[in-house]
Amino acid sequence: MKKHLLLLTSLLAIGLVSCGGGTSSGGSSNEGTSSSEPFVSVDWDTADQVNTGISQGGSLIDIAIGKPLCKGITYTISFSFSDATLLLGGSRVECSNNGVMEVEATATKGSYNLNCLLAGESILKIYDAEGVLHYRDRITVRRKLEVKELDEFMVNTVDHFESSGYNGKANITFVGDGSGIYSGHDGSTVFTEPIEFTYEYTGLSDYTDDEYCFTVTSFKNDYSDLVVVNIYMDFTGGLLHPVDRNTVVDFFYPVYA
Repeated sequence: MKKHLLLLTSLLAIGLVSCGGGTSSGGSSNEGTSSSEPFVSVDWDTADQVNTGISQGGSLIDIAIGKPLCKGITYTISFSFSDATLLLGGSRVECSNNGVMEVEATATKGSYNLNCLLAGESILKIYDAEGVLHYRDRITVRRKLEVKELDEFMVNTVDHFESSGYNGKANITFVGDGSGIYSGHDGSTVFTEPIEFTYEYTGLSDYTDDEYCFTVTSFKNDYSDLVVVNIYMDFTGGLLHPVDRNTVVDFFYPVYA
């Protein structure tokens, strides 16, 4: 997958969020593809999570910051073991046998494709050649929001999007007619009044294979030098990240009304 989120690795390194993170409060989320297609769930407890002696790459980084995968898209994950004596040859990757996802080895050792087939959850496991478990986490696959659904989802289905807090806790609320408000913090700066902004949908992201792009046409910030120029939202609506002129501002997760 093409990527421009150069901040992801460093955010993981400082422990920005735990694997499988994100925010979802009440209401209904984007599950399934229609009322006739149920969301396939799995039994999961965060205590079952394993992440030891392994370096993650590819879409494992996206998963770690709480980004859902999108039905119908193939994602590539990669990994290596921290112990140099553990060879990638003979390692294996497995997922729940419930039809949500299929794992396919690539020609590169330590690299696998995740074929997302149904909306639901799957437990992904990575073992070394000795059969030792190094990674176990719950993967979420959601349906793609079509362009015609975006406004309804952003304005009415979601109450607001809440940041991870890497750049100070902040909220983004879309209020309709191409306008929104940004409230909370920019680093240590507190916005005593919400910042009003306007935006327009400008198509698919040039940098990833599964995100929509919104161009911010005005951002009235009198408190700091933060000027959001684009907002990217993954196809499922599960992760939103605004960018300024240089980099990702923070990661925002939907909070449902």
